Amino acid sequence: MQGFCRNGKRRLILPRKFLEHPPDPRNTAEGLGDLKALLNQYGSLTSRMTMHPVRTLTQLNLIQDKAFVGGVWKSAASGKTFNVINPSSGIVLGAVPDMDESDTKAAIEAAHKAFLTWSKTTGKERSSILRNWFDLLVKNENEIARIVSSESGKAFKEAIGEVAYGNSFIEWFSEEARRIHVSLYINFFK
Repeated sequence: MQGFCRNGKRRLILPRKFLEHPPDPRNTAEGLGDLKALLNQYGSLTSRMTMHPVRTLTQLNLIQDKAFVGGVWKSAASGKTFNVINPSSGIVLGAVPDMDESDTKAAIEAAHKAFLTWSKTTGKERSSILRNWFDLLVKNENEIARIVSSESGKAFKEAIGEVAYGNSFIEWFSEEARRIHVSLYINFFK
């Protein structure tokens, strides 16, 4: 049995059980909120605008409830979080760290350290790293689009286009990185 949930101009088909008893974000595995629960429990959720099913994610490791700082996933030092809500349905998808000024400074310091390491890599190494990243994004394109669609309330087709568009920049920079010839510039200025 299905019910309907209206939010603005969007109309989603939801299982009646979800309308009567939405999942509690505090009761889901690993504290990742309603996103995993919703996608796993109600994989047949469809948008009437596109009629494309939003199936369950197969790569649940793509969903994180922490910030990536200094090469590791971290919570906010304060422990505070804020909810990620699907604007088209009002469903709480999960919670992410509410980083404060000290967290931000730590992230900036970590990014600076990473930059110092990155700046010592060759163009060929950078190209390879960026190309591997691009290949991973392409491999997980549908999964990432499902997450984008859920977080933004966009139609799935629009999310696929957005992911592909973003990926094209990474591909372009991976190709351009090969063309960096630092040794030529160093020799020129000596």
